[in-house]
Amino acid sequence: MARIFLVEDHDKTRELAKHHLRQKGHQVIDASTLSAALDTVDSLNSLGIEIAVLDGNLRPGLSSGDDGRMISKAIRQACPEIKILCWSRQQYDWGDAYHAKGPNYDALVQAVEDLQKS
Repeated sequence: MARIFLVEDHDKTRELAKHHLRQKGHQVIDASTLSAALDTVDSLNSLGIEIAVLDGNLRPGLSSGDDGRMISKAIRQACPEIKILCWSRQQYDWGDAYHAKGPNYDALVQAVEDLQKS
C-alpha cells in the first residue's frame, strides 16, 4: 500500500484512477488544478506521500508538459524522496517513470506498484 498524490484535471479520469488505486489498498490525495497541486506540495511530507502521479498538462490547450514539470520541480525541492510517475499521453522526462495515459487503469496501478518497489 502506498500513499499517492494524484494530479489530474479531468474529473472522470481522476475519479476512475482514484477508484482503481483505492481498490488495491492505496491511499489517494488528489488535486485537479495546477494551483491546487502547487498549494498541496508543502504538505506532502506530513501526509506521508510516497508517490506522485502527475498529468503533464492541466491547462486547456497546453501540450508541452510544463504543468507536470512545474509540479515535479516543486515536489523535488520540497520532498526529494517522493517518487514521481509521469502519467500522460505524451512522454516527458521530468518523472522517475512514465506510464501512458489510457483506459487501462489496472496498468496504472501496476506502474505505481512497480515504481514503489524501485
